[in-house]
Amino acid sequence: VRLVRNRQREGLIRGRMIGAAHATGEVLVFLDSHCEVNEAWLQPLLAPVQADRRTVVCPVIDIVSADTLAYFASPIVRGGFNWGLHFKWDPVPPAELGGPDGAAGPFRSPTMAGGLFAMDRKYFFELGQYDGGMDIWGGENLEISFRIWMCGGQLLIVPCSRVGHIFRKRRPYGSPGGQDTMAHNSLRLAHVWMDEFKEQYLSLRPELRNRGYGDISERVALRKRLQCRSFRWYLDAVYPEMRAVANGNKQPPPFDWSYDEDGQLVLAGLLCLDVSEVRTSDPPRLMKCHGSGGSQQWSLGVRF
Repeated sequence: VRLVRNRQREGLIRGRMIGAAHATGEVLVFLDSHCEVNEAWLQPLLAPVQADRRTVVCPVIDIVSADTLAYFASPIVRGGFNWGLHFKWDPVPPAELGGPDGAAGPFRSPTMAGGLFAMDRKYFFELGQYDGGMDIWGGENLEISFRIWMCGGQLLIVPCSRVGHIFRKRRPYGSPGGQDTMAHNSLRLAHVWMDEFKEQYLSLRPELRNRGYGDISERVALRKRLQCRSFRWYLDAVYPEMRAVANGNKQPPPFDWSYDEDGQLVLAGLLCLDVSEVRTSDPPRLMKCHGSGGSQQWSLGVRF
């Protein structure tokens, strides 16, 4: 084990890039600190990378209770996103489970949750690492997911690898100067990778249309150098469910819910289910997401 300490606060995104720069193995495995690996978790991640170095693989993310550290198995789901550019979990289409290994085999995922994945080390650098212009946390998982698919790779979830993750009750870090880093990072993502479909995001966040997002020329040049496909191709070939939404009503579907890393139940990437100032006999209501836990913190139970 080698511990590398940064001299200043770098945040999650640049912290991973610094760690990768110090790594010497053939495969990089990224795990959040609040994880617990299961038995025989690593071999199933390494096998697809060995077979194709442009394959990026994620384990099934099980649940570790933030209160008791009890370990619960998660259902088999894949990563997606909504037009608010929030990550969400989706059911796996039956067609994705039709390989020779059936439900036990790796299956394609449009996006990754971000904190847990394995990747060929040289390919990580060839593909452009992370966007160093992004700050602290947020959006980097969608950015690398889009880039993997659009630039010639593939993203798989491997059911035979399971890693537990503590879904914490609140985000444990603030933003520098009160900046909304999620919005900053999402704008960079949208303007580099989403082509005309960035309008789907901006129509939901019109207040961000004139907001600055820094210099993206290096990332635009990266996309050109890698000869990446269009975002339209990504929607058609990898995530046709979202293309169907884009082709129809521009308003998000009425049940476009996601469960984020803050434990919030988010509707259309904009509003959160909230119980503040509500009597116990009253139902929850939709409020602006605040990311501080408390009245917007929800725990997903697991039944067997």
